[in-house]
Amino acid sequence: MKKKLSYRDKLVELAYIYDVKEIKDYLNNGKNLTTGQLELILKKSKIIIPKDFKSNFLKDNIVRPVSKIKSNLIEFKENRIKDKNKLIRKAENFKYDSNRKIVRLFKDIWKQLGQVGLNFLNIIPKLGKVVYEFFGKLFIDLFHGIYSQQIELLSLWLQLSQLQFLVE
Repeated sequence: MKKKLSYRDKLVELAYIYDVKEIKDYLNNGKNLTTGQLELILKKSKIIIPKDFKSNFLKDNIVRPVSKIKSNLIEFKENRIKDKNKLIRKAENFKYDSNRKIVRLFKDIWKQLGQVGLNFLNIIPKLGKVVYEFFGKLFIDLFHGIYSQQIELLSLWLQLSQLQFLVE
């Protein structure tokens, strides 16, 4: 009578047939490997794993392709929704970024105008000092010139009066 072996047991038997040392070592040390680990070690050892023939024709040829198409449609729909949401977020971010940039532009212009005004106000005392010194020197020179002319006229008048006095 033929013994029914599980898929895992078939993989272990395949490992003994091909003399895969790694699997033998694990099994001799009392460690149980999962089916996935056994398959991976066999594939790594370049051993072809035979397919388990306990499959159903309807399941393999109709149900799986339909479910695959269904999952692909769902994934396609989700990707479309994600793309739409991403586009909406980009548009909103562009709107907010534009608003921020415009507000920042006006704020910077306002700051620069304030700086220009403060600099102009800082210039006024210096300008006043320069104007004060210029007109002060101008008036001093003017009055000094007038005063020195008066003194010269007075001295001339005195000389003329002395001459007249002498002439008489």
